[in-house]
Amino acid sequence: MKHYIRLSNAPIDFLNACKKLYEEKFCNYNFDIKMSKFHYSTDLSDEDHNYLNKYLPEPSDHSSWNLITNAGPPHPAHIDRGRKAALQVPIVANSSDHFCYVLKDESFFDALTPQESSGFMNKLDTKWSNERYPGMPMFYKFEEQYFDINNIKAYEPYINDTSIPHGGIHTNEHSNRFFFSISIPAKKEIQELKGIFSKWIGKD
Repeated sequence: MKHYIRLSNAPIDFLNACKKLYEEKFCNYNFDIKMSKFHYSTDLSDEDHNYLNKYLPEPSDHSSWNLITNAGPPHPAHIDRGRKAALQVPIVANSSDHFCYVLKDESFFDALTPQESSGFMNKLDTKWSNERYPGMPMFYKFEEQYFDINNIKAYEPYINDTSIPHGGIHTNEHSNRFFFSISIPAKKEIQELKGIFSKWIGKD
């Protein structure tokens, strides 16, 4: 897939660090950032961020802890304001209920239908640097034929391109999903990241 990497061979030390951080600090966390009525987030402290960062082959400049709840069918696909790619680490997830999707190819951009945000709130200090032209929409209607769809498994990280339309699907709206989202700095393409994270990629 052009804009997605499944990391089924992530180092056990990194996964254990994520589990330890979750169990000790985030298991019953009260979120302080409401991205939408479906998405809640909190930025990791420097201490917690650095605790995870030391395991990464590509150091990160920002990490967050996130909850997707009561989500149901796919809402508008969205583009992140600043980062080009993100390492997502599902902690609480159900592979039969939870899926992620990302645009198959940038040539499909013109076929997408812009859509309202459904109340999505951006972090106010994030610059809209992924804007490709003035007034470019940030949200698009989800139309399955234009997207690669993958199931989400607990403790199986993945990387997706966040500078193009992407999002999540919950087939059971009562099934919550919790994950660490680790920003990958600079504007690195997915093909380059496949080399950087080559040891994390399994044989499947």
